[in-house]
Amino acid sequence: MNTGLQDAFNLGRKLAFVLKKRVINDDQLLDTYNEERQRVTQNLVHITDRAFRGLTSNNKYTKFIRLYILPTIFQFYCDVN
Repeated sequence: MNTGLQDAFNLGRKLAFVLKKRVINDDQLLDTYNEERQRVTQNLVHITDRAFRGLTSNNKYTKFIRLYILPTIFQFYCDVN
């Protein structure tokens, strides 16, 4: 969903510039869409992978943070809001 929303925004912005003739080279602007899309997707996959590894890690420090620190932070956050 995140990539879909970002894709829609990025492509919509580029199309608006092309349709309103606010760019000199239409093709050059539209050609950047795929490159930018791939970068966003790669970053999202990287962040998701790191979060998953943190949530499933057996490292004693990571496990301590996951089992004791994060629940306290989340409970505090939920109580405040």
